[in-house]
Amino acid sequence: CNFNKYHVAELVEANARAGTKIIIAVGGQDRNYDPRILDTPEEAVKRMDEYTADFADRERTWIIPGPDQVFSNSAEMIKALNEWARAHGTLFHMHSSEEPDTTAWFYQQYLYSPVGYLQQAGVLDDMTILAHQVNNTPVDLAILKETGTNIVHNPLANTILGSGMPPVIEMLKMGIPVAISTDGSGSADNQNMLSAARLASQYQKAYHKDARLLTAQQVLEMVTVVPAKMLRLNTGILSAGKDADLILIEIGRAHV
Repeated sequence: CNFNKYHVAELVEANARAGTKIIIAVGGQDRNYDPRILDTPEEAVKRMDEYTADFADRERTWIIPGPDQVFSNSAEMIKALNEWARAHGTLFHMHSSEEPDTTAWFYQQYLYSPVGYLQQAGVLDDMTILAHQVNNTPVDLAILKETGTNIVHNPLANTILGSGMPPVIEMLKMGIPVAISTDGSGSADNQNMLSAARLASQYQKAYHKDARLLTAQQVLEMVTVVPAKMLRLNTGILSAGKDADLILIEIGRAHV
């Protein structure tokens, strides 16, 4: 989310060699961040145009806007990149409300929560994906439900960084789409999706003192069916007409 905007060509090439799918959310910031990597909205949009021209014809490769945090992007930047996403029919990705102190500071500084700020900017809908969304108000949750915004829960990073955990059970009961992921290696200590799914389940069971919450079947869907729908990929389930994206897991070992 910070420096990947300078390394998109390398990411595209790595994906081609691996034969996998990749959605590259090109990072960006224009305030409250290291001045060496700040952009103007015009520069950020130009970068999106250039990368799309360079890589739009690559197989299994999608380029989307991924401005970093809400606090590091002005409303002008957020709107400009969201307008680009809508014009090109792509997803729009941001990090939101991850750390409690930063979220509280943001509210004091701008008089809105990050979710409220994004709503005012008019960028929340079912094509928007927010990572983390740990710290919420009841109003935030109502906005997320009303707009159909997608949430990506990163339990590994949230525990390692001491950020807290989002109200996953409440979100699911409200019908807010929630997928499970890992976050990057700078904040999560591994990229093991099964570990992320396991931790998501175990944490909620312990926190709510209810072993029936987030069953193995449910968290399996939250790393397959749910994200496939969020990412507009023709996969996620074993069914005729779906892409044959398969992995095999040896379940005879104790750790799985």
